[in-house]
Amino acid sequence: MQPSKLIALLKNDMDHFAQEEHIELIKMISDFHNETGEYVLVPLENNSLRIISANDIYFIKQPKKGKIFIHTYEEIIEYTTMKTNLLDYMVEKNKKFRLLNSGLVVNIDKIVGYNSYYRKVYLSDDLVIDVTGAAINNIVKKILGKDKDRCKDAQINNYAF
Repeated sequence: MQPSKLIALLKNDMDHFAQEEHIELIKMISDFHNETGEYVLVPLENNSLRIISANDIYFIKQPKKGKIFIHTYEEIIEYTTMKTNLLDYMVEKNKKFRLLNSGLVVNIDKIVGYNSYYRKVYLSDDLVIDVTGAAINNIVKKILGKDKDRCKDAQINNYAF
């Protein structure tokens, strides 16, 4: 059976499963649907499922345990945490995603620049996120190079904070 048919069947009858079965089914479908991490299967609060292309995701943020927010161009999708850690899953399965801070995974294809002084990462469509200095120095600067640093003052840029 194709994953899309299975997902369609389950969308209509998710209420009939116990919570543990619900979680296990979603995990199995997600693993089977795409093992490369190109898609994310998101369970929604109304017992429905949604498939999101990884290319549509700008970043995923987990401000506290229990809730994860998936930021796309069109919306912010709330994801209720399950047994599988979505942040770890995206970093492991899809090479485009990097863990920049604790609780923050970013699609590196969406990064257009950064500011090492203010510790900000600029994403396409005018999105800005705050990151740590370690994330700037160890990840962002290595991926983008120094020429994408928007820090105006070259003198300030030379000091490590």
